[in-house]
Amino acid sequence: MARLFEVFQINPAAGKVLPGTRAQPLSVQFFGEVGIGDGLRREWMALVLDELTDVNRGLFTTKDGRTIHPNSDSQIAGGDHLGYFALLGRLVGCALYHRELVPAAAWSLAFVKGAFGYPILLSDLEAVDRSLYDQK
Repeated sequence: MARLFEVFQINPAAGKVLPGTRAQPLSVQFFGEVGIGDGLRREWMALVLDELTDVNRGLFTTKDGRTIHPNSDSQIAGGDHLGYFALLGRLVGCALYHRELVPAAAWSLAFVKGAFGYPILLSDLEAVDRSLYDQK
């Protein structure tokens, strides 16, 4: 992972993108394979995003078994857990830069709204914490 933090210019301890960082093309080549190009980049992104959003890794959690949202105890993923969230943001940005679809992650509506600056409504809490939502 250290190499990914370097490539995407992220300070893993602070969970921040390094100052002066700009979008740039990304080329991927798998070890032992000769192919390169857009298809490999998409495959690589799908693999990395699947790994980062796997609830067994600790960065994300689920209450309903269908959608995921950031785990309030994400530090169990390691001391550089904020760096992983920054990396996730950079990967999504990289996909947008390359005009590609972001591989499907079942993010909760509340998380997507929060990430894009939309107001989060009480009804959005249902998928995040049903018991808390029912107490309204």
